[in-house]
Amino acid sequence: MPARKTPLQRAPMKRALRPSMPVLDGPAPKKKRRGKSSQQYLSARARSFGLSGGVCVICRSARADHGHHRLRQGQGGPDTAENVMPVCWRCHQRVHSTDLTLALAAGWLLRSHVTEITPWWELPFWTERRAA
Repeated sequence: MPARKTPLQRAPMKRALRPSMPVLDGPAPKKKRRGKSSQQYLSARARSFGLSGGVCVICRSARADHGHHRLRQGQGGPDTAENVMPVCWRCHQRVHSTDLTLALAAGWLLRSHVTEITPWWELPFWTERRAA
């Protein structure tokens, strides 16, 4: 019995022998967008960046370049300045990679059942550092 050919050694199929691809009904799928582009998000991000002075609200040493949703959009979080917190990319990684209980206790993330969102600029992690 001859040795089995590996996928790299197989000859390409002739065009006539290729199975036909099914035709999907309906419109073509939408292309995935990179980043947020809704007008509400952009205005909320601009307002929150103005309130923080353009610095990260967690480390207070780096330039903020991310708008972090404290109540995630998948959980029904709105695009408001109270919910969008300006953070640098390192702190944004830290928020999503830390223990959930720590992020919840610090106010970086909110539970999905929260009905009223306290603005981030009134929370202890911001007001204590601002006074110092």
